[in-house]
Amino acid sequence: MIDDLKNLLGAIDQRLQKPSTLPEKQAEWREALQKHFGYANFKPQQEAIIAALLERRSLLAVLPTGHGKSLCYQLPALMQEGLTVVVSPLISLMKDQIDQLRRRGITPVAFINSSLSLNEQRREMARVKNGGVKLLYVAPERFRSRAFAEELARCRLSLFVIDEAHCVSQWGHDFRPSYLALKETLRILQPPAVALFTATATPEVEADILQQLGLERVEKFIGSVARPNLHFRVHKVDSEADKFRALAVLLDGLPGKGIIYVARKREAQEVAAFLQNLGIAADFYHAGRSDEERREVQERFFDDGADGLRVVAATNAFGLGIDKRDIRFVIHFSMPGSLEAYYQEAGRAGRDGLPAQCVLLYWKEDRGLQEWFIKESLLSKTDLSKLLHAVEATPAVGKFHWLTPADLEWQTGLDNTKLTVGLSHLQRLGFVRQHPHICREVKITAHGDSEFVTAIMKAGGMINTREFCRAHQVSPAKWMAQLYDAQWRGELHFFGVEDCWLVECLRPSAELAAITETQLGMHDLERQKQRRLEQMLLYAITPDCRELIIRRYFGEAVSEKDRCGRCDNCNPTHKTTLSSSSNQQTAIDEYLQHRETPELAGPDLDGGVAMAFHTFIQNGEHVHTEVGDHVHAFKYQGEKAQVEWLLERALKMLVARSPFKEIDAVAFVPSTDASRPYLPVPLFAENLRQRLGVTAICQLRKIRATRPQKEMVTMEQKRRNVAGAFAVHEPSVKGQRILLVDDIYDSGATINECARVLKAAGAQKIYALTLTKTGHVAK
Repeated sequence: MIDDLKNLLGAIDQRLQKPSTLPEKQAEWREALQKHFGYANFKPQQEAIIAALLERRSLLAVLPTGHGKSLCYQLPALMQEGLTVVVSPLISLMKDQIDQLRRRGITPVAFINSSLSLNEQRREMARVKNGGVKLLYVAPERFRSRAFAEELARCRLSLFVIDEAHCVSQWGHDFRPSYLALKETLRILQPPAVALFTATATPEVEADILQQLGLERVEKFIGSVARPNLHFRVHKVDSEADKFRALAVLLDGLPGKGIIYVARKREAQEVAAFLQNLGIAADFYHAGRSDEERREVQERFFDDGADGLRVVAATNAFGLGIDKRDIRFVIHFSMPGSLEAYYQEAGRAGRDGLPAQCVLLYWKEDRGLQEWFIKESLLSKTDLSKLLHAVEATPAVGKFHWLTPADLEWQTGLDNTKLTVGLSHLQRLGFVRQHPHICREVKITAHGDSEFVTAIMKAGGMINTREFCRAHQVSPAKWMAQLYDAQWRGELHFFGVEDCWLVECLRPSAELAAITETQLGMHDLERQKQRRLEQMLLYAITPDCRELIIRRYFGEAVSEKDRCGRCDNCNPTHKTTLSSSSNQQTAIDEYLQHRETPELAGPDLDGGVAMAFHTFIQNGEHVHTEVGDHVHAFKYQGEKAQVEWLLERALKMLVARSPFKEIDAVAFVPSTDASRPYLPVPLFAENLRQRLGVTAICQLRKIRATRPQKEMVTMEQKRRNVAGAFAVHEPSVKGQRILLVDDIYDSGATINECARVLKAAGAQKIYALTLTKTGHVAK
């Protein structure tokens, strides 16, 4: 009974935890704090957390932004023997922390991720093996490889840290499937202590984090989310156009630099273009931009000189790792789907402790967009069935089905996140067993002539793992373990090419039909996401203190006496009247008129434009724009006469764009369905050619059948569907400037493939024109 009581007490939240260590130990920690970091005192809860970790006690710490989470594990790592491994979700976040430590003269630190070359990774791992690294940052994706975890297990581990631990929870706002592999990693490494850190987690998310990682006896250190320097306010608007007007007025009155968060990639581009039109130094950031472009945006945002950016318009891809302390404002152009997401993003303002503004532009239609996101994010039983059938259809080698994510995307239409989560659900339900990922091919460089090295080098320097395991009757896990053993001994070095997922089927797919929706768990997840959205809506419309709403949401016991006194509801003087000057209004109106014609881009396009967006989301449903209505009637309802209306609209638009006035020939994307009474794209293209006075029409032709792109779901499917499907018909296009016409631009896969073919045939310039552009992107 006494043991049970001890266990029960050990599980209670340590919300007011104080270090129970001897005063001389506390003096030692403060001395180390001063020596390594230059601070005389700890922030609240830091000392208690450090005490727990030095005593090898596992913990979960939820501390608000700016409360020094990283120091809580960095200092113990420097004070004790052995290696501390830190799982961090972003390369930029790792690099920033390593750079800060090195500037402080702390050198036994390293990171291993895809940004390092093969030789650099080899050098860093050699330092780790030789004991020259005390603090190692690793991307979670690396732990998909069991062999990598087993190699680290050979080191003397003192602590395993999972930063941004909310990413492991499907209930959290930033779920990342790569974190799901960490449960197996912990089983392999068996570290003396595990430390989980996050800035935002509700009690429900806290519980899910521990369950997903298989952790039970863990102390909790939960700090208040209150940030006295943040001023929260909400501005209600009546349309998307009003959001742009509100932005112009807000930025006119806000000092310093800031971030504007949006829900979709296209909104990031539109907001940045709008601000540039107002003379504000702005750029956009989202996951669709190249690594180099994202790095440049971030560097310019951090630059306080004349070439720096004042504003970045971004999706939530711009967040983790953005350690700029003097951000003076965060504006949400689009309402997020939860208060966790909102507070995580808004909390990037004012990390220096000085006053900062957190503003939400609330439009009632934002609810519909978030509800659409919820529907899109959920797996159905049909999705799981497609996935399980795809696994079964892949020939097995022994008991293993070797699967690549790209092939599974093509076969199922599920994106990488849904594939990863779907396999986890199938494993939970007992249909499959996932084994650690393995490299499809291995490139080997020999450094010795042992019997093992000599034997495998006979197979060549590049080995197909599946075929090697089949031929030599060796399990994939044993084969990779042998490679790591040899690499550890310095006999060889190997580099893996493309991950394969190893999956073992345990139950036939026919039995999936008997699984109930309750067992599947998707309804629970949907209800939870809806509840989180309702809490976000409550924050947007409440007359109550906005900070109290946030604190209650995160499980704090607060009352009216805890009102912040700073938000627009507590202090009416903080409410702003959004009225623009006449000059501003003219610039705003000009931009809003222009934004109806979205730009098109691609690797082989020299420019491009759509006449309008095809749809917009209203009450969670796609609704046609005016142009979208005409295009739908023209393409799908047999209204051939619509071509005249569309031609007039196109000609008015093209007159204002100089590149489109210098065209030698018109080309069009060949139709998939030749059975229609008329073909909309060729009809429109031919009429446009005549009205533009262009004499030549360049004919692209199909050289193999494709399925309609609207049946494809993921970008991988769309690319594969049209790859190699087109060729140029005479006359020659060499040296010509071509206007390439299509009806609806969705993912861009088709028009970009056509542009690639035309450029390969010698076309000089290619400009794209489509009737409309969809408002979403392929997964």
